Amino acid sequence: MKNKLTHIATRIARALQREDGNASVEFVLAVPIVFTIFTASLETSVVMLRSNLLQHSLDTTMRDLRLGSLSSPTQASLKTLICTQMALANDCENSLAIEVVPITDWQLPPTNTACVDKPAAVDPVVTVDIGQRNDLMLVRVCLVQDLVYPTSGLSLALPTDAQGYYNIVAVSAYVNEPSYGTRMVKIIPNIAKSTRQFLRQDRGSIAAETVMVVPALILGYLAFFAYWDIYRMSNVIQKATYTVSDMVSRELAALPTTYIPGMKSLLEYMINDQTDVKLRVTSVVFSEGVNILDEDDPDDSFSVQWSISPEGGMTPWTNETLTTVVDRIPRMSDGDSVVLVETELTVQPVFEVGLSNQVISNFVVTRPRFLPKICLVGSPC
Repeated sequence: MKNKLTHIATRIARALQREDGNASVEFVLAVPIVFTIFTASLETSVVMLRSNLLQHSLDTTMRDLRLGSLSSPTQASLKTLICTQMALANDCENSLAIEVVPITDWQLPPTNTACVDKPAAVDPVVTVDIGQRNDLMLVRVCLVQDLVYPTSGLSLALPTDAQGYYNIVAVSAYVNEPSYGTRMVKIIPNIAKSTRQFLRQDRGSIAAETVMVVPALILGYLAFFAYWDIYRMSNVIQKATYTVSDMVSRELAALPTTYIPGMKSLLEYMINDQTDVKLRVTSVVFSEGVNILDEDDPDDSFSVQWSISPEGGMTPWTNETLTTVVDRIPRMSDGDSVVLVETELTVQPVFEVGLSNQVISNFVVTRPRFLPKICLVGSPC
């Protein structure tokens, strides 16, 4: 018995190791498997493509319905709109069923979708109710199609009727626009309707669209860059002004006559800009009026101790002209002093995009850190 088993195993091993054979036998064995895989793949592609095209056509049609572009839509007109955008659909309008219903209190209809009885050529009884403004709408469509290869593996697994038809279902939902209604369609001028139809068209020339779109994109890019550059410069000059003001407030002695011009040079260096920046530094002392409790006492006054602007960029403040900006200076105790540091910079846009030169101004009030007041050599203090 053992010898027989060994002999059988040996014969099987030799048979498996042989490389000779008959091509006809291998062809008969392999072709049905390969053909089944091929037909199943093709059937799968057709089913998926039809499903995607149906969903896309439904979404496009529902967009028009949502915006109120369709006047008194019916199931027939909706079928026509969907089928004109639907490819690979056999006898589309007679194979399609559409249901449009509003959703109230989140009460959804049954999950089974009504479909056309293709063998009997009977349309199902469905509802097409476009609803009112702001209504939540549910749309369901069912497309009945026949199989390309009824005997393929996928076809055998698909649920079909007695005649071999299968159903493709697409579902969508939307909310009616507030301006929805046929009355609005009558009010909207024909020119507006024509414009919407033109904007929805997908046809066009790449060259023509490029000529129209590219200049707008370039102009938009340049405009955004110009606005961003001005915003950046505004942020830089503001930080530089606060830096100069803080430096002045920390001085421990009277400022030499070269101090403010040097600060202007430092300011220009910090903003890294070739445009001439204007600087004005002023020391102001507050004098309390007779009525201490009255913040609007007319006897309250601000006195200019000194005011200087290098190279005459800005007019120095006087007691009279300072009254125009006293509302920007915080209220202080009698005899207190503050330093006003003002900067002004005119920024020219880097690109000519319809934006004029922008004047960036800063007004910073700082109290001396270590001295009662900041004095300037050669000026009364």
